[in-house]
Amino acid sequence: MKKFLTIMLAVCMLASFAACSKKSSSTTTTTTESETTAPSTSATTSAPTTSLSAFSGPDTNTVENPTWTETEMEATTMYVNTADDYLNVRRGPDPNVYTDIVSKLPRGAAVTVVATTSNGWYKTSDGYYVTGSYLSSSPVT
Repeated sequence: MKKFLTIMLAVCMLASFAACSKKSSSTTTTTTESETTAPSTSATTSAPTTSLSAFSGPDTNTVENPTWTETEMEATTMYVNTADDYLNVRRGPDPNVYTDIVSKLPRGAAVTVVATTSNGWYKTSDGYYVTGSYLSSSPVT
């Protein structure tokens, strides 16, 4: 009876080792396949200094017949200084006409502006607009 149990135990151990060996090689194959395909499906981009949270990239929608004029300026960092928790970022500098809110900037966030408009808004480096009423040239404490 001891010989029978010893032989059965040895057979079970060999079967376990064989199963682990097979599992290991299939796992290696799977890992190799996922490592091969992962870079082609994922891309990383560095975020702009404005770090707007709800959009990605510059505004590609051009505004026809704008009701304002823009004056380009040297790229300047300004800071969100609002009593609320955030400042709306809009598609255009007139909330009555361009009500699309594309993002929100938290209080104290730095934003790079590249132009000012005739109605008191600033154009961000991404092509969107924020009202100048809630921007300051010094960091908010």
